[in-house]
Amino acid sequence: MKGGNPVKIAICDDNSIMREELRVLLEEYYKSLDVVIEQFASGEDICQTVSSQPDRFDCIFMDIEMSGIDGLTAAKQIRTFNKNVPVIFLTSYREFAADGYEVNAFRYLTKPVNEDKLIEALDKLKAKGSSEGKVIVSDGKKEVILSYEDIIYIKSENVYLRLFTLKGSFLVRRKLKDQITELPAMYFMQVHRSYVINLNHVSAFDGRNVTMDQGHLIPVSDKWKSELPIRLAAYLREMK
Repeated sequence: MKGGNPVKIAICDDNSIMREELRVLLEEYYKSLDVVIEQFASGEDICQTVSSQPDRFDCIFMDIEMSGIDGLTAAKQIRTFNKNVPVIFLTSYREFAADGYEVNAFRYLTKPVNEDKLIEALDKLKAKGSSEGKVIVSDGKKEVILSYEDIIYIKSENVYLRLFTLKGSFLVRRKLKDQITELPAMYFMQVHRSYVINLNHVSAFDGRNVTMDQGHLIPVSDKWKSELPIRLAAYLREMK
């Protein structure tokens, strides 16, 4: 994806028609966001892929009733390689739902998939991603997924914020004081009324300005000059 990583989704279902119908719905939902959808016809195939690339997918849609390895068994195997990837089960039988707790299922969708229920699940998934340190911004043409680690610093520009990141610069309509409350305090610090920095990207501090990765020079106000070295030291201790 231009300026960021695409959303990577796997669909595992031994019914090719069901896979294709779900693919169309997913592409419609993510129409303004780059999305890569991979299809698997068996539990064996997706387990083989995840075993070699545990972090390949951001979400997995898994049919429960499949020939060979069923979806629940496949999900258990996937959990040995990736304990956190959201798994959304597809099933024609609601009684399977209780079994999903063992593999930390994110959601269940009955087949054929209802578009409204799918949108609800994907909205919840997006909210979950935001709460775990991801933010969705726009580059003017497409939406881009960023992790907080990608952000070098944030600059307030009137009613907008400009996010300077490892993947480019992004402008969002928001107030700095509102954004600060959502950032993890261990990693982010306000150093000026117009600037918030990511401590992970600090390369030097001369008492007046802080030098960030990629050579960005950020002014530090008197209000925060004494606190910055303390916060940097605490951050470095935490990272050891």
